[in-house]
Amino acid sequence: MWSAKPLVALVAAAFLASCGPGGFQPLHGDRKGQVADTSLAAIQITPIPDRTGQLLRNYLTDRFAAGSAAARWRLDVKVVESGTSVGLQRDATTTYGRLALTADYTLTEIQSGRQLVKDQTRSLMGYVLLEGGFPSITAQNDARERAIREVGDQLATRLMARLAEGVPAPQAPKP
Repeated sequence: MWSAKPLVALVAAAFLASCGPGGFQPLHGDRKGQVADTSLAAIQITPIPDRTGQLLRNYLTDRFAAGSAAARWRLDVKVVESGTSVGLQRDATTTYGRLALTADYTLTEIQSGRQLVKDQTRSLMGYVLLEGGFPSITAQNDARERAIREVGDQLATRLMARLAEGVPAPQAPKP
């Protein structure tokens, strides 16, 4: 009887061998030992409107250790939150809600005003609607907090990857 195990082992070995010097690179540091996370501290996060925006800004500020280094970049974020009821029953009551959190963000170099990154990240969280107001509000708030963490982590990962690629050096101002 024929077995695929030797073939899988051969493909895995070939894949791992290709991850040499020109292959994968660590996200949290480069070959010189510099850590990309320290670059996040040089990002100034502008205020984000509404309560959800404030919570996201607080999360990003903690995650980036913002303000602990001289600001080189400015991060502008616009947050849109929407909710839908999806678990409809025969009596028109809902049993399940879905919260969508979308963050459009722009990373701009402060010195030159050049826009380096313009992207969007999104999170979709579900929550159970329970009888009575307080349990449902608590479930929705929990879903919001989970969505904020997910969006913040995605945003941080994408910015770390961009900074690890090497952000172009600022251009000298023209006389």
